[in-house]
Formats: sequence, structure tokens, C-alpha cells
Amino acid sequence: MSRPKSLAGVLSRLNPAGCIVECSAAHDDLPPSLFGKIPTVYLDCQPSLYGSKATKIILDNAATVRLAFHELSVNLPSAYAVVGYRNRRPWSTTREKIFRTIAEESGKPCAVFRRRTESDEERAWRLAQWVAALPAKTAIFAANDVTASEVVAACRRCGRKIPSEITLTGVDNIEAICETATTKLSSIQVDFELAGYRAAKALDELMVRGKRKKAGREYFGPMMPVRRESTLGYGRRYEPRILKVVEKIRREALNGLTARDAMAGITGSRRLFEIRFREAMGHSVLDEILHVRLEHVCKLLADTDTPIGAIADFCGFNDNSTLAKLFRRRFGCSLLAWRKANRRKP
Repeated sequence: MSRPKSLAGVLSRLNPAGCIVECSAAHDDLPPSLFGKIPTVYLDCQPSLYGSKATKIILDNAATVRLAFHELSVNLPSAYAVVGYRNRRPWSTTREKIFRTIAEESGKPCAVFRRRTESDEERAWRLAQWVAALPAKTAIFAANDVTASEVVAACRRCGRKIPSEITLTGVDNIEAICETATTKLSSIQVDFELAGYRAAKALDELMVRGKRKKAGREYFGPMMPVRRESTLGYGRRYEPRILKVVEKIRREALNGLTARDAMAGITGSRRLFEIRFREAMGHSVLDEILHVRLEHVCKLLADTDTPIGAIADFCGFNDNSTLAKLFRRRFGCSLLAWRKANRRKP
């Protein structure tokens, strides 16, 4: 990571034809003036960074937070809460404000963990106290996966159980964090691949083709929620057999799996299992199957040239009309409109 004092030497030594500056951390001190005439694109930066002088690829934080809120609201929580990144970052502050606004508009209270200048241990202790005081069935939005892992540690420290008492999601879907946490973390998958493509395309236009003569901004957004244990709902009894059914659904949902197939082999009353599944997940077995199928539909729309008329066959739906109705109900638009807005070109 180059800092302003060393950047001139780096540029002189490498003599690049163009530069992409990744800004998601604290990298906000490399203005266009430091690059001189070298074409430069700023990736994952704040809209206000360097005013109108820079070409920027910007994450749509509002869309990201709305998707996180929708995922958390499925479990019908009694209250919401938001935890920002440990250090003051514009992207975190923006996400906190947006989530608080959406939560309050829903008519439910939203607690905010206030940022302070303190050591990591002081923050961990204070966060545990704050989590302990939250109402039962609180849904917590963490500004990113690192912050979500802090919340998991705080819950362990104060004895609050995830997901039976607290549900939680982060942002970024960093598998090294989400999959290794004590409770596997749900997270919003951000479309960094699309962002990288757009940054490279913008730089190419600046460097070679002469198509982009003025600085501008482009937005990229979230792809989908990646659901793991931390948003599985408020079950009275969080039974291992529920996870087995969820794993079976993830493996076989695209192959025409029915709710009856998913529950095959479950001992005891099927009706009682369905009740406990809904308590734990916030929705039915069939809804979970549809969730997995629609996730795959989105991947095919964004990543492949699969004809829209053929997608139903690849994703376990009986026919195109059923898929079209379910998709519009979930995303508020047609498959074609979603593809145009989210397509990642090769």
C-alpha cells in the first residue's frame, strides 16, 4: 500500500500506463494530483472523495443495507440494532445511518452501538454489555464481517445465544471470517467482481480508447444474502436435524427437491418438525427451497448467457411462468430487467 510520500518513487520506478486505487480501507489520501497525467480510477470509494475530479467506482450502500434489512426482517424481530466498524470510516457511518432510518421507518426501535476512542479490549467489554441489554429477538446489522465477528464474541461473553436470541448479518461475505466464526455468519455478498470489471473498463477507456474524456462515477451493488447460522431464526429448540435438512436443501434444491423429499428420514411428527423449522428459520421448508433456487437464478442471470427461457429448467422450477411470478414477487422486477441491471460481462 503506497502512501503519499512514497507514491512518486513507486510511479517513477514502475512507470504504469494507468492506476486503480482501492479505497475500501483508509486509502483516502491519494488525490488525482499525485498521479499527474497517469489515468487513474478509484475503486470502492466514497461518492464525495475528491469531488468531481476523479473517476470512481462506488458501492451502492443504500441497496446493500436494504438487502440486509430485508434478510433480518424475515424473522419478525422485536427490535433492531446496528454496530459500526471499530474505526471511523465513511462507508460504515453511511451504512449505520441508512439502517437506522429503515429500521425506524418499520416502526420498531433500533439501538446503535456508539463508537468511542478506546482499546480493543475496552470495546469488546462495552459491546458485550450493550448486547446483554438488548431486547429478546433483536436483529443486529454489523457494518461488515469483521464487525459481525466482534458481535459473535460479545454474545458469547455475555451469554446471549445466536440465533435463538439474537440474529445477525454482516457485509462482504468474507468466507475466512464467516465460515470460521463460532456461529457461522450470514452476510451480504457484495459484487466485487463486477466492481473490478467496471474499474478495469473505465481505466481502459481513459488509457487507450479515448472514450472517457471526463471523470465520472459508476455504482455497483450487492448480489444476494448468503444465509448461514446467524440468521436462522429464533427457535425454542435449535435442533441439529434442522441444519441437516438445510444442508440437504442446499445440495438438492436444483434437482426438483420437494418439501416432503427434504424432510424424508426425519423421525417423529412431520407437522411438529415443520413448526420447529419455521421457528428456527423464520419461514417454511418450501420457502428455504425457493430461496436456494432463486439464489442460483441470480447467479445464472449475472454470470452466464443462459437464455432466460431455459433458466427454470436449470434451477428446479417446473415451468417459466412459475419462476417469473416468484422472481417478480421477490425482486420487484422481471428476470430480464434484473439481468440488465446486474450483468457481469466477460
